[in-house]
Amino acid sequence: MNAFRLACVCAGPAFMGGCFATHTELRQESAVRQSFVSTKPAEALAGCIAEGWAADSGILAITNRTEKGWVIIHQTEPVIFGAADVLPEGGKTTVIFFTNYPAQTKRHVNPIVACL
Repeated sequence: MNAFRLACVCAGPAFMGGCFATHTELRQESAVRQSFVSTKPAEALAGCIAEGWAADSGILAITNRTEKGWVIIHQTEPVIFGAADVLPEGGKTTVIFFTNYPAQTKRHVNPIVACL
């Protein structure tokens, strides 16, 4: 029985590898990172992506204004499934998507591409 408990305690953190407390941590250590470019305004693009993520999963996506643009966070506390920075640059907008759940990538990328 003690060996089983030890195995659970040691293996537990390995299964929690995708859990990040903040989108900043996810941004720094994400397993998947993809970039996209659009000519749409950043605010409209961020809203469209957030709506797409929520419609697909039923989980509300949080959209916040940042110093550089917008950030969209798709989470159910405490797990962040994915996030995206939406950054205006001149006449174009760059979307940088990141997640630590590779199996969730297509679910997040499809709405991004549809909004571009």
